[in-house]
Amino acid sequence: MAEAKHRPVSAEARGKWRQFRRHLAAECVQINSALGNARLRSLVSAYLRPGTVGREKIAHRMSTLFGPDARLEYRTRELLCWGFLKARLRVIINNEDDDPGLGQDAVCLHYLLIGRLVEAEPGKCYRADGLWSLEVTEHAGGRLFEYNRGADPAAIIWEAHSRVLQVSAAALAPCCVDPARRFLLPAGGGWFLCQLVSGEDMSASGALSVHVRARTWLSQDMAIDERAIVGPGAPGEQVGDGFLLPRPLRRLVSRPSADGGVALYVEAWRSDSRRGASGSIRP
Repeated sequence: MAEAKHRPVSAEARGKWRQFRRHLAAECVQINSALGNARLRSLVSAYLRPGTVGREKIAHRMSTLFGPDARLEYRTRELLCWGFLKARLRVIINNEDDDPGLGQDAVCLHYLLIGRLVEAEPGKCYRADGLWSLEVTEHAGGRLFEYNRGADPAAIIWEAHSRVLQVSAAALAPCCVDPARRFLLPAGGGWFLCQLVSGEDMSASGALSVHVRARTWLSQDMAIDERAIVGPGAPGEQVGDGFLLPRPLRRLVSRPSADGGVALYVEAWRSDSRRGASGSIRP
């Protein structure tokens, strides 16, 4: 699906997006402060202690320390996972010659994991955070404000995050082998025009990483190719069950395929810290 050439985003819309980024930066101060809080360490120790009752209440108290912008996405007896929005500098280090937009600053959906993580020393408690599912570029955010003047960008990005985790892995498989392929992700009464981005994560010793990049936002009154809209998969067959798990909970491996191409394989980690079955996400 090709992108049409558009006029530049208006100064008003760019200003609203940058104001939203400043708000997120201020909210992250509370999250960072809570991570160094002795009260949090005490709550985590209580949560992980064998035989603990009332884990739900303890998790709620931890969430209160992080503030309303960190959402508890799921938990087990061994770990807890929050999501939060983070305004950050460019995600892609190297630009492609024909795609200078890769260098844009962005708002991303990050994970925060606390507990007994895989590949960690047995019995120890660790935390990890990083880019999780979605990167929304400045251009996409600007278009969102331009076409939907009363938009709540945080709510729309969270909606997109929830939807993308439910997308069928088979539906996104073609995007794994064709980085130029685009797809439409419903959110905010319109669609984010997205691509799947894979590469080495320099913050994780070069581990292979995958996330979804929202290049722009399209309103309902725009002409679209409905074949590009991605839908949900059955439980166990969604990208949120595999290659869009938070990075410490899965491993991605790139291997040569039988037809001479490259296949991307995912190994999800189970809550008991053993690897689950691996599967290819190549069509």
